[in-house]
Amino acid sequence: MTISRGPVRPEGATSDEAEPHEQRTRVTRANGRFAALGLLGLLVASVADAQPAPQKPIAPKTSKPSPDGTGKVAPPKPPVAPPRDAKPKPGLPEKKAGPTPDKNDKKPAGTPEKDADKKPTEAPSRWTDDTPEKMAGLGIARARAGGADALAGLLVAAALDERVTKDEVLRQVAGIGRANLAISDDARMLSLLMSPLPFGAAWDGWAKATFDTPPSRNGLVQGFAILGPFQDTGGGLQRHEGPEADKQSFADGAADYSWGVYKVGWRRVLPQTVTAEGLPLDL
Repeated sequence: MTISRGPVRPEGATSDEAEPHEQRTRVTRANGRFAALGLLGLLVASVADAQPAPQKPIAPKTSKPSPDGTGKVAPPKPPVAPPRDAKPKPGLPEKKAGPTPDKNDKKPAGTPEKDADKKPTEAPSRWTDDTPEKMAGLGIARARAGGADALAGLLVAAALDERVTKDEVLRQVAGIGRANLAISDDARMLSLLMSPLPFGAAWDGWAKATFDTPPSRNGLVQGFAILGPFQDTGGGLQRHEGPEADKQSFADGAADYSWGVYKVGWRRVLPQTVTAEGLPLDL
């Protein structure tokens, strides 16, 4: 069996008759090849359309160089939010723009308590004046200035309290008591002495009486005890008696120092009876 790679010639055909047949065979094969190439091109085109198009690379944002010339890259500025219309909250009054204060305007005077901290450089040169109000003012100014006669100025002003405007000296003395001065403690106790006593609660009897009291904010001690009387046997203050004697103690609340017809022992004091004037011993 012989296999021929060339075109097949029909049996009994001459060379002239076989040439058109060979041409037809070549054309047919060429058309088949073109059809196959066309199908392959369509297949490639469909596959290419099915794949997504590649994205273009985004160039990174470069920051501007620092204006100070150091060579460091300045960070990018954040986006600025657009301005919003400022609307007042419901229930709150709208703020009205007032006039711009002038630097040359004088500041208003402060409260008496704050003014009491401001000490003048020198005390007044005189003690007397033509009116009680001016004399009391000189005493208050001398007390605020400090010095050896500050307490004397405070007492002069307190002595004129009944001859000036009502509660004017008391207000000034109380202001010194709230300040940070050397005589503030004395001024505070003096203002308590000058103030009228408040009305206390009605007496409920010994069954509800109490001898304990919390610390007072104004510095007045109201919880203490008294001891006495002692017999005067001479010697004055140099004589030690009661808890001052040898082997005695102020902490011994049950000690008995009675003599003659007098029973002497520690007695607690009712806090309501103690004022800035002291303790009435007739109670």
